[in-house]
Amino acid sequence: PEKTSAELHLSAAKGEYESGQIILHANKSVQSVGVAVTDLVGQSGKVSADNVAVYAERYIFVPETAKPLNGWQPDALIPFDIFSRFGENKIEEKENFALYITVRVPYTVEAGVYNGKVCLTLDEETAEIPLALSVYDFSIPEENHAVTAFNLWTDDLCNVWTAHPDVHQVGAGNEAGVKKLLETYYEFFNGYRINLMDLPLTWNELKNPALVVEAMEKAVGNPRVSAYRIPVSELPDSSGINTYALKNMFTEMIRKSANETDLFKKAYLYIQLIDEPVYQKIVPLANKVNKQIKDLKTELLNDSTLWSGKEQVKASFAALPNLLTEKYTEELTDVDAWCVKFDELDAASRRDFYYNLRQEEQQHLWWYGCVTPKNPYPTFHINDHLASARSLGWMQKAYKVEGQLYYCVNLSRKIVNGAFTQRDIWTDPESWEGVCGDGFLIYPGEKYGLDAPLPTVRLATLRDGFEDYEYLWLYENAEKRLSELYETSTSNELSSLYAAIFNGTKPTNDPDAVISARNTLASLLELAEKDVYIQKQTDGSGNNVSFTVYAPESCELSFSEKAVSVRREGNAVVYCVEAKGFALSAKDFKTNKITIANI
Repeated sequence: PEKTSAELHLSAAKGEYESGQIILHANKSVQSVGVAVTDLVGQSGKVSADNVAVYAERYIFVPETAKPLNGWQPDALIPFDIFSRFGENKIEEKENFALYITVRVPYTVEAGVYNGKVCLTLDEETAEIPLALSVYDFSIPEENHAVTAFNLWTDDLCNVWTAHPDVHQVGAGNEAGVKKLLETYYEFFNGYRINLMDLPLTWNELKNPALVVEAMEKAVGNPRVSAYRIPVSELPDSSGINTYALKNMFTEMIRKSANETDLFKKAYLYIQLIDEPVYQKIVPLANKVNKQIKDLKTELLNDSTLWSGKEQVKASFAALPNLLTEKYTEELTDVDAWCVKFDELDAASRRDFYYNLRQEEQQHLWWYGCVTPKNPYPTFHINDHLASARSLGWMQKAYKVEGQLYYCVNLSRKIVNGAFTQRDIWTDPESWEGVCGDGFLIYPGEKYGLDAPLPTVRLATLRDGFEDYEYLWLYENAEKRLSELYETSTSNELSSLYAAIFNGTKPTNDPDAVISARNTLASLLELAEKDVYIQKQTDGSGNNVSFTVYAPESCELSFSEKAVSVRREGNAVVYCVEAKGFALSAKDFKTNKITIANI
């Protein structure tokens, strides 16, 4: 091991999380694996080792009937120090041991390359693996722009509701313990750029408009929160919703809102009573509930005493989405927010149909997955490729889907023929019969003595996808600014990146293509930071044939090999480059010297 030639090289924007794997293979049994990470040092400073998290990947066996992947698959990520404390840092002869290294890049660090080491001890032997981190010259936004609504099932959170040995054991009647868990899980998922549906309030607190509004006021000012659900009470006989209670909730939200602190801006409705109404054969109930909400909104919008000086709040309330998990059908009435499954948007004709609904009927478009669709469409399943989950961030931005819903993040039981049964979450991946990993993205930390969730490789990959979304959001804004600056049209550069990652809503599942597209996007963003704008030209068939590069006079650009012509337009230098693609082969942003390699 001391002669290993392996190296782990990561690249990330400021403020981003980036991960890599180290796989150890034992030619003989190892009784104790140890890991330490040094500071990462560069010319302009360092990234402290405190910003590096080391996890052990825990494997789970996926039945051979599962497709496309089966056998032993990595899923749960256990902090390595805890893994070691429980004596699980061993490797059997001829087996693998996987480490998952995650670096959080500080916003304050300078762009550049930082080098350190991952130091391993394998019983009496030692090895050092170089760890290099390339920090891009731009920052990822702290604010989440990809809207998410992922549900936490309190029934599967702790033993207050479920007699399950693997869930958190807080004790009956311990509302304070439940509250602490809810807050811990809420903050945990915020760290993965995912917002749980409900604000971290107990069941009783969610019925109190004053307490709900107080939590909303905090969420509105939190850039990591993109959305939250307004709680809605059902009638005891499940025949509809309690409109009296909802009116009180709306009224309190209006009363406490101002144009600067608009409590409806991030809010939505999602009423599980009418979830998937066609499948559940409850279309009349869904129509009744939708009309109840529509009538209540109309009543409040027409009450002029509520809206003095609150024009923005009124507009947000009028546009408040009431999510219905169903594809379009004329059977359903008074729908203002269709939440469709991923495969519904596969065909361009269906996407155009929903776009027209948005334009003509002011209806919202969200999407989701729940057991189905399965591969070849995107999933969060253990037996699917990780690139599948990551591609959703790209698709959601490309297709202008307003938000993503997920029905459960912590399903600890198993659903067989519609009924709940117990399962050992650490050995049985089938949360639904024949479906591995659906409905759970974490493992409860109870097994390891933690009152907190444990992440999974899938959850970390989802965060990668939502960080990719932020890259796309940054580029969309940069492209708009630069096209106005240079008085030219916007480019279609992203179309080729999208094509490498997905077709319709089917991922290509090529991890190298995802990384390549993300690196190209990072290059475009670094150039944009210096007001350099690359515009793609295509021939009649849509094939790329050249690039036009706009740059300020202060920026010194050079190109390799292929023909380049230069002209001046106003304060800009315009380069016409005959090439099918590009990459930054050398850069010195401090002196504005950049070399662009033609591809």
